Amino acid sequence: MKTIDKFVQEVRKSKKIAVISHKKPDGDAASSLIALALILNKMGKQVIAFTKTDIHENFPFLPGLLFTREDLNPEEFDLIILLDYNVLMRGEFDKELLGSKTPFFVIDHHPPHLDSEIESAYIDTTAASTTEVLYDVARMLDIGIDRQIATCLLTGLVTDTNSFQNQNTTTKTLQIASDLLNFGGNLQKIVRSTYKVKPVKNWQVLGRALTGLRSIPKYGLAYTVLTNDDLKKYEASKSETEEISNFLILTLKDAKIIMVLIEEEPGFIKVSMRTRDPKINLTEIAKVFGGGGHRGASGFSINGSFSRAAESVPDIINS
Repeated sequence: MKTIDKFVQEVRKSKKIAVISHKKPDGDAASSLIALALILNKMGKQVIAFTKTDIHENFPFLPGLLFTREDLNPEEFDLIILLDYNVLMRGEFDKELLGSKTPFFVIDHHPPHLDSEIESAYIDTTAASTTEVLYDVARMLDIGIDRQIATCLLTGLVTDTNSFQNQNTTTKTLQIASDLLNFGGNLQKIVRSTYKVKPVKNWQVLGRALTGLRSIPKYGLAYTVLTNDDLKKYEASKSETEEISNFLILTLKDAKIIMVLIEEEPGFIKVSMRTRDPKINLTEIAKVFGGGGHRGASGFSINGSFSRAAESVPDIINS
C-alpha cells in the first residue's frame, strides 16, 4: 500500500482527529493547519486544531479555525496529524505525544530526519510546500476545494517559494497555484498582507539587519546578526526574521550564501541560511550542526556566546 493510500485509509476510518503544526508556525505551517482542518471538517470529521500561537496575528487574512485548543490529551483522538515537520521535538506538543498510544501521521515536504520517531508519514521532498502535498491529499480524499481552502493552500505555496521566486518552484507548483486561483484563492490578498503591508517595527528590524550586514567574498557569503535585545526592541517574530533571509538572498548581487544569526535567547543562537545557487546544498551544512531543511533554505541552532558564534561564521562554511 502506498503511503498516501495508507493516510487516506486512516483518515476515512477515524472520527475524531487532532491536527498540529510546529513551533512558531510560518506561513506554510499556519495555512496547512487551517487548510487540513477545513478539509476534514468537510468530510464530517470532528477535528480540533492545536496551537499555542496566535496564527492570525501574522496571517490575519487566513480563515478562522472553528475549534482550537492549547491542551492536548492524545488519548481523546482516533488519529493525530502532524504538519510541516517530522521530528517530535520541533512541535508544540512533543511531550504530550511521546509515549502516546494514539496513532499519528506526518504530512510534510522536509527531508525526513535520521533521528525521527515518526513511523507513519507522507513526505514529498519534491513539493515546494506542505500545502502542495495537502493539495494532493485533498484530491485523493475527493474533497471539493472551496475559496477558503484554496486561499490557505495558496498561502503555503506563496510563502515557501517567496512568491514563486525560489529555486523550489516547479512546474507542478505553478500548475497547482493556477488551479487554486481557479478555485477562488486570493493571491493579491496573500501577497499584499504577507510581503507589502508591514508595521513600522518590521521595517525597523530589517533596517537593523541591513546595518549589520557583513560579507566574506572568499566564500561568496554575506551574513548579519540580530541580538536578543534587537528581537525584544522590535518585537520580531520568527516569520519576520525569516523574511530577512529571503529578502537578502534575492537582492544581494554577489552573495551565493546568506546567513542570519538570531540570538533567540541569551546563549542560544538560531542560524538561518539561504542560497540561490543550485550547486550548493545547505542541508549538508545544517546537518553538521544537528539542523535541517532544504537545499536552498536550511537552518540550525547552536549554544554559546553570541559574539563567538558570529566570529565562527567562516568556520561554519568551511566545515
